[in-house]
Amino acid sequence: NIPIQGIHIEDIDVSLEVYSVIDDITGKPVAYAPVIVSFYADTIEDALKFIINEEFRTIEVLQPDDMSLTRFDIERLFYQVAKDFAEYKDTLERKINNWK
Repeated sequence: NIPIQGIHIEDIDVSLEVYSVIDDITGKPVAYAPVIVSFYADTIEDALKFIINEEFRTIEVLQPDDMSLTRFDIERLFYQVAKDFAEYKDTLERKINNWK
């Protein structure tokens, strides 16, 4: 169970190959284990929790094929994006300060 309100996990595929790259900052090798997470979101704002996460490199929208947003929907979306980016920035700053 994923404790994110408004998100319903349909499938988690862990069959992809693990790969390593050199970290740009530390210069050390880092291993990645790709995962495909298929989920439904009650709202586009709920989906932002996954989209804004740095671990998710590729996002593919399966449905709907098209979408219409009202002015109010766009304002809510912009508000949520700004809020999530601020939280993400705070998290990164804490990581950097602990790394020093």
